[in-house]
Amino acid sequence: MSQQVRMDVGPAIAAIDEKYEQKKQELDGKLATLQEKFDERHADKSADEKQALQAKLDQQFEALRAQFEQAQEQARQRALDEQARQMADLARNRDDGR
Repeated sequence: MSQQVRMDVGPAIAAIDEKYEQKKQELDGKLATLQEKFDERHADKSADEKQALQAKLDQQFEALRAQFEQAQEQARQRALDEQARQMADLARNRDDGR
């Protein structure tokens, strides 16, 4: 029976990864749109000004991606924790039945 629980976490993790991959693609699309608007808005700036502004924008984009990856990892960890809890419950129930 514990093997059944162990097998169930794979699809749960795959579903989490699929959900976050879709969200990541949406985020990347939104960031690309923001980048286009940034490029249009700052087209008349000097190369140095543009480079400094782009560095700040890149830093903000990376922070968003890091938060996103952290949320995905937390969701995966919750699924693993739930599996461990279920396995412990099964073991406890098995021991109680002896």
